[in-house]
Amino acid sequence: MNRDKILSLLIVLGYDITKTRQFLTGLGYNGLYARNVRDFIILNGIKDKLPLDKINEKLKEGFEDTLC
Repeated sequence: MNRDKILSLLIVLGYDITKTRQFLTGLGYNGLYARNVRDFIILNGIKDKLPLDKINEKLKEGFEDTLC
């Protein structure tokens, strides 16, 4: 499973930022970094408890690849 699919799953499950970062790094993936534009959008979506489709919309608006 790739990082984007795991992120999508964690967002749907309602994981917060801390748990999401821990889960990703525990599986050997890069965490979420606020200096990366795409990760910043995802972090804000998680912080605001947005559903996956809304986070994907924000990514599209920022001309970034969607999670799924």
